[in-house]
Amino acid sequence: MICSQCGMENKDSAKFCKNCGNPLTPKPAPVNNVQSNPSYSNNAGSGDNSNKKLLLICVTLIICIAIVAAAFVLAFNGGNSDSYNNADSGSNSAVSDSSSNGASSSSASQQTSYKNTSPSSDIYIKFCDFYTGSSSSDKSYCSANIGTEHTGEKYKISVLYSDNGRNLNDGVTATKTVDEEGFLHIYTSNAFDVYPDKAIVDIYDANGNFLTEKTYHLEETSGQQKFDH
Repeated sequence: MICSQCGMENKDSAKFCKNCGNPLTPKPAPVNNVQSNPSYSNNAGSGDNSNKKLLLICVTLIICIAIVAAAFVLAFNGGNSDSYNNADSGSNSAVSDSSSNGASSSSASQQTSYKNTSPSSDIYIKFCDFYTGSSSSDKSYCSANIGTEHTGEKYKISVLYSDNGRNLNDGVTATKTVDEEGFLHIYTSNAFDVYPDKAIVDIYDANGNFLTEKTYHLEETSGQQKFDH
């Protein structure tokens, strides 16, 4: 080591200068200390923050994807349910008032679809009047009486005419209002080429639920025919 007094170089282990005898102070041992680099620390901290942000973004994306997937599944199932309900309600909906001559398998299935409940004890046909036309341009009609207590109420009525087992019309259903005398009136959309020998009268409520049915055997002639029950 170098003497601070005279500048003489001495051994590192010497306690006094060999030239002037000045006490020697050993040099402090070098400290092997890696001084932290502020910039490095800052970079390390920013790296941690970046990792946290990336993780947060990933978690957020996963949650968003899960929400979208769940919404899609619910919407898909809801659409199927609505389709199913619409299809089911369609089978109970009223058919149009128009009809045509000849038998129809589709109208027969429509008639069957209505008869899904037991007849109502409150609604029954008390008596019925028919009028059959005398030519191919004269339509037939039916007047079914269910009682004046139902005046002003709406019901659906259908009449299926036949001759010798052959249907003359489709027997489609029409919505009618009970008149002051308790009648529901329904005309055929077309005239018949022959006189019917049988008429089946069906009555439903406004929602298409079957209430009652009556079968009448007609005389094969023109004019009015009355039935008291």
